[in-house]
Amino acid sequence: MRGAAAVRAFPLTLPSTRRGEGTSVFSLSGASALNLTALPVCIPPPRGNKRNVLCVNMSETIRTFIAIELPEAVLSHIEKVQKGIKSCGFKASWVQTKGIHLTLKFLGNIAASDAEKVGEAMSETAKAHRPISLSAKGIGVFPGIKKPRVIWVGLSGDTHPLIQMQKNLDENLQCLGFPKEDRPFKGHLTLARIKESIDAAKLLEAMNKFGSFESEKFTADKIILFKSELKPSGAVYTKLINVNLKG
Repeated sequence: MRGAAAVRAFPLTLPSTRRGEGTSVFSLSGASALNLTALPVCIPPPRGNKRNVLCVNMSETIRTFIAIELPEAVLSHIEKVQKGIKSCGFKASWVQTKGIHLTLKFLGNIAASDAEKVGEAMSETAKAHRPISLSAKGIGVFPGIKKPRVIWVGLSGDTHPLIQMQKNLDENLQCLGFPKEDRPFKGHLTLARIKESIDAAKLLEAMNKFGSFESEKFTADKIILFKSELKPSGAVYTKLINVNLKG
């Protein structure tokens, strides 16, 4: 939060000290003794875009990423494939089905006060891109079958418009100081992360057995800024900003 303009934009509503009265609104243009950055602030959505109102502690640091949410029917299909591969006994950290997203940009830890600017970059991107038709299809690994570190489900459909949108988003975020990706974007849905060596031949066999599938088509019509909290029970994702694609 910077300067007096930010103070005027978010007046405080505090309990009245007089009996019989509800609340009083205090203007803070001269209240320099208060630590405003420690107060929760609700940021209104950008004009012309539908999104959640973001209420955050402006001094907080939050772990964030931008992604496309998958419909339940597609997640259900992916879950069956994941269970099939998991039944082969591979030692891996399996992503909870409800936590599978199509990640467009991992931002990492950012100041909560920067979330609004990220939302504006998302809005600029959304203006130039229409909803995208996709489906989940096939299984792959990063970086390769000899030393796999990630097992993922691939995508089919309008993958070229998806790549163009992600590139545009990356460029808009770069203007805010976020480093541009140094590798070409490859849209995927992470099933598991592997930390130990596993039998590559056995994994390849499982990929061939369960990989010949394709989910029903779905329409990716919005991009979402998520807050990620790592807890003992697993990652918890909270939607902060929704922006509709409307190019």
